[in-house]
Amino acid sequence: EVLKDKCLKLKGMLAGIFKNKCLDTDVKRIMLLAVVRPVVEYGATVWHANAPQQAALESVQHQILSSMTGCPNTTSAHILRLETGCRSFGSWADQRKLEYFYRLQNMSADRLPRLVWQHNWQEGRRQGGQAKMWDAHTQEVASSVGIEHLADACAAVDSYGAYKKQMSMAVRERDMQVVQADALTQSTLARYLPMLGSGVTVVPNTMQPYLAGVGPTVMTRLKLQFRSGTAAVAHRKELITRHSRRQDAATRQCPCCGHADETHQHAVLHCPQYAALREQLRERLVAVVGEEKVVCWERMNDDQKYQTILSDSFWGDASTACIVDGLVQEFLSSLWDTRQLVIRGQSASNGAGPHGQLATGTAQ
Repeated sequence: EVLKDKCLKLKGMLAGIFKNKCLDTDVKRIMLLAVVRPVVEYGATVWHANAPQQAALESVQHQILSSMTGCPNTTSAHILRLETGCRSFGSWADQRKLEYFYRLQNMSADRLPRLVWQHNWQEGRRQGGQAKMWDAHTQEVASSVGIEHLADACAAVDSYGAYKKQMSMAVRERDMQVVQADALTQSTLARYLPMLGSGVTVVPNTMQPYLAGVGPTVMTRLKLQFRSGTAAVAHRKELITRHSRRQDAATRQCPCCGHADETHQHAVLHCPQYAALREQLRERLVAVVGEEKVVCWERMNDDQKYQTILSDSFWGDASTACIVDGLVQEFLSSLWDTRQLVIRGQSASNGAGPHGQLATGTAQ
């Protein structure tokens, strides 16, 4: 609780930075990693948080990432971390434990940490129960990343730097396996993962390219909300209303064409209201990546087309992907503006006014 309170205080002190729309997203990420994370990591090499304590700390990071990106708090924590290149506090703490084990292994015998580590704590009693040795916790972490004999892993490397890199990769691979396992029960996360590309096997340590630069701008946040499945289309709002048990009337019907279910995929790929915008996007894509690439994309099924248009790995090298990203952001922004005009026109005709209940805001 004390550690969580410290993190919340730091979050409040840095709120002006995390919510600032004129700061580079990478600056906000650096502030999170350089100011908030060290508070959580302090002493993490020797203390072990239980599940409720860890969940409380992760909730603070989730709030910070939501503020940084402009996404609602209902956005998956996995998605926010993958988009911003951050890892959970628990992941960093586990890595620090594994790194400290190497330092203890190579520490001189007269150092106090080495003496304490070698002491037989199994004979001691702590609050009426048998104490659990520190290296037992560390071995549990090592087993979770696929290392059965941690001492052998320490002896197999030439330097501390090489060992740190090896442990970082092992922990990030484990984290990605956790994400993939959670995707089996979280449909939004399952739809999101293919956008990262097929070759991603570890949790990235860098932001997604489209988030770089001053901002994030309104268009960038809108693309992030479509990627994370949190853009406020009718299907999404109806789910939130149902799960929160609110009494407001909610419908999945598309406000533009009357389709029974306005999903993100319907809005981007099928709604006839945006047909001209889609045709304009196609022409611009052909000019950048060529007719053959666009035809290849059009032959995909709907799920693949939706995931590909929002990803960066399909369209070519980094410079080409950056150009396509700008085109997609402009398309999504025009689509959303058109949708808002239709909703406001319906609200006005129903007597609710231009800012009635049916008029939902775009990315804040």
